[in-house]
Amino acid sequence: MRIGRRGLWTVVGAFALALATPATGRCEHASFTLYGGLFGNKDYIEGWEGVQATVGVHDYVSLIGRISGFHIIDSDRFHEGHSGLGEGGLGFTVAPNTSVAVLGGSYFGEIYDPVIEGDFSTAQLFGDRWIYLQITGIYGFESTRWQSTVYLSTPITDPAKDVVLFGGVESYIYNEGQFRRDGDFVRNPEHDDVKVAVGGVLSVYKRSWDAGVKLSCGGGDYGVYGAMTLFKTFTL
Repeated sequence: MRIGRRGLWTVVGAFALALATPATGRCEHASFTLYGGLFGNKDYIEGWEGVQATVGVHDYVSLIGRISGFHIIDSDRFHEGHSGLGEGGLGFTVAPNTSVAVLGGSYFGEIYDPVIEGDFSTAQLFGDRWIYLQITGIYGFESTRWQSTVYLSTPITDPAKDVVLFGGVESYIYNEGQFRRDGDFVRNPEHDDVKVAVGGVLSVYKRSWDAGVKLSCGGGDYGVYGAMTLFKTFTL
């Protein structure tokens, strides 16, 4: 718990630093995003919620602070309970409509696990169609758990409208980290527990609210899964 509190205060400090750092056009580049969601398959149900703060310190560089809560609601394989994840890092605009972010932090609460996370996202126009690609990866140093996510989508309604509908696909490649065996929780080996899941995604974005919802359904090593994510951004 002492380590967990230290991780929490580190993230709180990152948020304070982001808010206090002066930058040209600071109000135009500062935002808060609230998000939450639910994931479920036959082996476990997980919910989460969080907040992210982003503040531009340069035309091409932003400070990022993020804190999330995770709740394993029901599972025969993973540790049921509640934990948090605090992260801080930098985002870089490397090309038009293209950014890279690198964050570090730790789980706290019932789980202690320092992590590093990377994110690449880009939106490109091919002919008259926009294509959005996001690739993320996270690694836990204590649990040796890692996950890579690829999300590809495109507008399927007029992207100039206030409400835009997106269709896409997503894939998850991951290992399990800790799981339950004979009533005890043990850590998987790093090299023989790789799992894959792939599914379709339908998203709705309302521009005037800067908010959206993402619904996904697919299958993989543990059968069919379903997920929902909501977000709302406030620009300062």
